[in-house]
Amino acid sequence: MGFSRRLQRKKLYKKSLIGFYDKQQHFEERFKSALTSGDLKLATNEAHTLKGLSATLGMMSLHEQAKSLESACKENSDNIETTLNPLLKELNKVLDGLICLKDPNISNTKITWSDDYSVGDKKIDQQHKKIISFINTLVEHSEERISSEIIVDTLDELMKYASEHLEYEEKRLTELKYPELNEHIKHHQHYLETITEFNISASNNDTKSLNKLIRFLTQWWSEHILHEDMKYKPLVQSNIEY
Repeated sequence: MGFSRRLQRKKLYKKSLIGFYDKQQHFEERFKSALTSGDLKLATNEAHTLKGLSATLGMMSLHEQAKSLESACKENSDNIETTLNPLLKELNKVLDGLICLKDPNISNTKITWSDDYSVGDKKIDQQHKKIISFINTLVEHSEERISSEIIVDTLDELMKYASEHLEYEEKRLTELKYPELNEHIKHHQHYLETITEFNISASNNDTKSLNKLIRFLTQWWSEHILHEDMKYKPLVQSNIEY
């Protein structure tokens, strides 16, 4: 009977974590949209909701940051932006850790390129295709140890090529005077920081670490291209030279 209750609680907690992921993965977009429209009450409510949910789920560091953000919003403080940035960094770490709960099989699923991934720039599309091919190679060899030659070589190539791609994309968006460039760069910085942390933590050289890394890569690149990169697609298309 006691085991059954514990199992039920575990299932309920997992369901709550997945619900948190589904709702809060778009927190940044909702919060900034509220600030942009001047709806400080809505922004405050977003921070309040995040504060409550994170406390309920035991995410105390995130809870404290959400609490500070809520206070800044209530006071209409000049510190809203500086309070928001560390919160987003912590939130992204939490969300990255919940990816495996959202879809335990994601590390074994290749990314299939389609026109949905096209941002309207041939060079960027080609770069995205190559990055996806690297990730799919990792998926194919997900049962290997992270120290195996194919994994080491693929990760090295991916790290180098992805960095070059992000640099090129930022340069291109600068040329186009993309209005959300600074926010876009922050997403890139988060990726680079997180992938570096993964490489450090993967030093224990096991398959579990590799699968966790692949889950992150698959999820991050899919969502980044389909969500963040699509925001600049209209600007790119309006500047195509025929």
